[in-house]
Amino acid sequence: MTENKINTRAECEKELINKGYIEKVKSNGDIIYTETFYKEMNRLMDDGKSSVEAYTELGFPTELFGVNRAMQAGKNARARARAGYRFTPCNGTVSPAQVKGLDSMTVEEQLNYFRSRTIYLETLFEEIKKKR
Repeated sequence: MTENKINTRAECEKELINKGYIEKVKSNGDIIYTETFYKEMNRLMDDGKSSVEAYTELGFPTELFGVNRAMQAGKNARARARAGYRFTPCNGTVSPAQVKGLDSMTVEEQLNYFRSRTIYLETLFEEIKKKR
């Protein structure tokens, strides 16, 4: 963060978007984190930090974002790492067989791709259910 104290959550969110940790903030306040964020969270937690400590160290003050959000971000980072979330899933307009380079991937990379795609589709399904 900058040397000046950031007073509002909006200022902090803007700075974290510039750092590459936040992809976007939804109108309801939900934060969509980037892959860089999740990788850094995992790295810090692997180094022995708690999810709250890692979240704070990445520049997310818990007094603005909350401890619960920090703990959930840590859980999500660990879940993504366990599931092998390494690939950005396609937008759903292409079948997995049409994904470029799939046949050049190792079996492990293909498995990781399909795991990430499943996570994406499950998340999409939940969002659709919420809107109905």
